[in-house]
Amino acid sequence: DVRYRIYGYFDFIPPEQRKNNISVSPEFWADYQEETENVRKDETEAKYAAMFERRAKKGQCFHRPYLGCREFACFFCLVEPNEEKKKPIDETRDLGFMLYDMDFKQDKDNPSPLFFRAYLDKGVINTDRREVEVRG
Repeated sequence: DVRYRIYGYFDFIPPEQRKNNISVSPEFWADYQEETENVRKDETEAKYAAMFERRAKKGQCFHRPYLGCREFACFFCLVEPNEEKKKPIDETRDLGFMLYDMDFKQDKDNPSPLFFRAYLDKGVINTDRREVEVRG
């Protein structure tokens, strides 16, 4: 059982402050009126914040998050700010070598795997490349 507590924030950019999509050529819009008609009036910060909170509470997402590689998909839930923190895993041991990353620098069509020596220290696995042994 692996648990992460990730902190984030919600940043809303109002429609009038967003840059136009550069992939759409100016000839696409018939006139300015048609362009402004496509901007929805109900786009507010509260709407998107409520949408995010509702989906995060259910563990819903557009793209499933993963740990390192897509083979290691993870599930998540929204943690309320005042919710009591769960006790971390109280275990320390050597886990051996684990997949760290795929190296595309040598051969883009046939990447080679990189492994690191994983140590579980009181429930925490350090993956900082400056501090762990990585082998290719």
